[in-house]
Amino acid sequence: EQFMKLDEVFEDYKEPDHEVGMAKSDMYQAMNDAKAIHDMLLKISEQEGIEGWVASKLTKASDYLDSVKEYLEYHMVKAGMDKE
Repeated sequence: EQFMKLDEVFEDYKEPDHEVGMAKSDMYQAMNDAKAIHDMLLKISEQEGIEGWVASKLTKASDYLDSVKEYLEYHMVKAGMDKE
């Protein structure tokens, strides 16, 4: 190809992504929220229960986090980063 893509031309001028830092911040917030939700759920009996949509959101959040954890674990093992 005769012409370079703009991304290649300006590669040295790009601002670095902050995805890892943002992910850490998101996970810190998720941990705080999860702890607060857990503490609130401790005060609710099975007889009182929670609404279905609430249970569904908790299940979805747990599934999403588990998927990312498994993905990262796999790629860290593959890259030899599992020594810790």
